[in-house]
Parts: sequence; C-alpha cells; structure tokens
Amino acid sequence: MTSIENETSSRTPVLTDFPFFTPLGLILYAAPFSQAFVAFAARRLPAPSVEQLTRPVTQYLLFTLAASIATLPIIAFHFHRLSLVSLIANLAILPAQPAVIVLGGLALLLGTLYFSLGQLAA
Repeated sequence: MTSIENETSSRTPVLTDFPFFTPLGLILYAAPFSQAFVAFAARRLPAPSVEQLTRPVTQYLLFTLAASIATLPIIAFHFHRLSLVSLIANLAILPAQPAVIVLGGLALLLGTLYFSLGQLAA
C-alpha cells in the first residue's frame, strides 16, 4: 500500500466527524428550539419583553444547545462516556467566546509575522 492509500484508508468516515454533525444539529434543531421558546415566552411574558428576551436566547443559548445535542452521540461513541456538564460548560463560556476568538486570531496573525510575538500574544 502506498502512503496516500494508507492515509485515506485510515481516515474516519464522514458520519463520525464532528464538523459534519455540528452544522447538521444547527439545521435540524435550532429552528424548532427557537420557535418553541418564542411560543413559550409569548404565552408567559408581556409582548414588549418577549422580543427583548427571545433574541439573545435564541441566537446564543439555543444554537449552542442544538450543536451540543447533535455532537453528544459522537462524543459518546468516540470516548465511551458522556458528560452532561459539557452542556452547562458550553453555555457558561458563551460570554467569553468572542473575545477568545478575536485574541486567538490576533495571536495567529502575529505568529505568522513573527513567531515569538505570536507566542507572547497567545
């Protein structure tokens, strides 16, 4: 077997890849979760506060929950255990996530220009 054949034969099938299931979870679960939450909030809260509350909840919390639910079976398959604390941890990291992404991108950019500068920024 050549090295190219060896690399492709040892690759994980697409059905067990995390990058495949995260968008699939968003497609399948995000809209129904959002609609259900908006309907629930509309029944329980006054009209002006419904839109004010539902926008951040549906944009952040429910999208994270949908992606997490879609990847939980794959995590259980690969690691033979399932931590339900990961759902809470993913929700807890949401406020810091944009800053981490921006600073990580900045460290990557600085690292491509000058390696030591990228290490310092990281």
